[in-house]
Order: sequence, then C-alpha cells, then structure tokens
Amino acid sequence: MNHAATTTTLNASPNPSNVGQSVLLTATVAGQFGGTPTGTVSFKGGANFLGTSTIINGQATLNFAFKISGVRSVIATYSGDPNFLTSTSAPVQQTVNKVLTTTVVTSGQNPSSFSQLVTFTAVVSSASGNPQTVKW
Repeated sequence: MNHAATTTTLNASPNPSNVGQSVLLTATVAGQFGGTPTGTVSFKGGANFLGTSTIINGQATLNFAFKISGVRSVIATYSGDPNFLTSTSAPVQQTVNKVLTTTVVTSGQNPSSFSQLVTFTAVVSSASGNPQTVKW
C-alpha cells in the first residue's frame, strides 16, 4: 500500500506575544489526495521540544508560554499514520517581547533627619502579576 503525502501548516496566535503569555500553536495536517490524517504533531522551538498533541479533525493544538524574550523559530512535525506520510511545517517566527514593568519606591521615613536610618521599599510589578518587593 502506498502512503499519501501530507502538508503541515503552522499558525501561532498571538504573534507577537509577551514573556509568559500563552500562545496557541495550531498545526493543520492535510492529505495530498484528501482523507483525514490521524496521529500526533510534535512542536519544537529551535532545538527545544515544546510538546505533542493529537490530531482532531485535521488539527493539533498546543498552548505554550515562552519564558525568554526574542524571536523563536517554531515548527510542527506530523508523525504519519498507516495511510499518510510524515511532514514538517515551514517555520513560524514567533516574536516574544519583554514584559513591561512599573517600579514604585517609597520611603519609610519622609522627611528624615541627617544620618537617620531610613528604609526604602521598591515594588516592581507588571500586568502579568507577581509583584516583587525589595527593601533596603
């Protein structure tokens, strides 16, 4: 029996995204002469394995949050099945932006006298949450 060729296309949304933001990776797998491929799709970002998903109605999806800013080249590879050959998508360039932060500094004693010990508190936060507090 001959196996039919497939094509795999990849979409990432949103693109660009921010560090820590969930990105929906959607791979669409189509048979050259019709039919519905089954099996799995593996997603990779450069040399890093991102995850595997089962194909449902011709698509496999994966939610992934990138932890480092920069441009990531992401591909999807279809595993093949008894009727269909493997295929790999063209790379998608996912832009991952740094998260914008705000910093608020407060003084424990204001005004203060010369040589008086004063505690300063800095709170750094972002829209993604998890504020960080530093006292000095």
